[in-house]
Amino acid sequence: MRPWPAATATKTRLVIAPQWVGDAVMAAPMMACLARSGPLDVVCLPHLADLFQAMPFVRRVLPMAFERGRLQWFERRRQAHGLIDAHYQQAIVCPNSWKAALLPWFANIPQRTGLVGEWRYGLLNDIRHPNSSSDLQSTSQPALYAVLADDARAVDAHRLSQTPLLLAKPAEHQPTRPQLALCPGAEFGPAKQWPASHYAELARQWLTAGGQVVVLGGPKDQGIGDAIRWAIQAGHQDHQALVGYQMLAGQTSLAQAMTELASSALVVSNDSGLMHVAAALGRPCLGLYGSTSEVRTPAFGLNWQPLSRSMPCRPCYDRQCRLGTTACLQELEPTLVVEAARARGWWPDQLDLRHAN
Repeated sequence: MRPWPAATATKTRLVIAPQWVGDAVMAAPMMACLARSGPLDVVCLPHLADLFQAMPFVRRVLPMAFERGRLQWFERRRQAHGLIDAHYQQAIVCPNSWKAALLPWFANIPQRTGLVGEWRYGLLNDIRHPNSSSDLQSTSQPALYAVLADDARAVDAHRLSQTPLLLAKPAEHQPTRPQLALCPGAEFGPAKQWPASHYAELARQWLTAGGQVVVLGGPKDQGIGDAIRWAIQAGHQDHQALVGYQMLAGQTSLAQAMTELASSALVVSNDSGLMHVAAALGRPCLGLYGSTSEVRTPAFGLNWQPLSRSMPCRPCYDRQCRLGTTACLQELEPTLVVEAARARGWWPDQLDLRHAN
């Protein structure tokens, strides 16, 4: 085994990033902690490049278009050859897959750090283990990333800091009224998705209170965005009910969505990537949890608050509700979300717009 610099020495590091937006943000405190002791570059999938470019502690973002589920041995070896001249001293491999560890191994990076994952002994030579008192099923995802840092305890300081870990590009035109950003998508499955009727009721109350609403998400979220719009308009003969409502799901880049989130007075989101982004931007954010756990996949920041209903069956981590009811989300009624927002002073009539953005 080749020797590597001590944990306290300056290192040039390469992070092999997670493949999902939420996981990438949950890894950010660990990355910020490591960046304090030397330059930090990130290899990521192209659709995540905007996210890592918004992290001020990342020196360089290296998008590489590897396909999910494919080994691509020769392509990974070719890409790794271009990393050799950077003389990275350590690679931190966030994904648990065997193939994710190939790039730093091909690039001859001396210290290759990660969880054992898919039995990656040899590919990795610095295997880290979560707290011995916990198992992988009960350990939070941020805690698993934290053990990849030199000092897992130091990562908590970044998670609890009031300084945002993401910096969005400023909006050309700031909202003239308090903006509520709704993030109704859930790539994981409908068991994580708050009902469209609940989102519509929340939007109606926000609009009535004098605010404006924007719906954000990817192309797959256009359907629920339209369902929210139709539910808001139900019972109205004209379009007056939709004044101040804007549907941008599937119409923005990730960087543009981040700008909208950063301009919002409040973000209400399912447990999704955009929830983690909003919290990392420091925005007031209410995260709605159904089949998943706010303990297992928490966002961070003092302005993030999870909301859920206590039920014997949750968290179940199902993509589709096995009972066919999704009661954990159906019973998380809009009035509870409004009450939570009011308790934090985040409702339109409580906001001073000069300080809401």
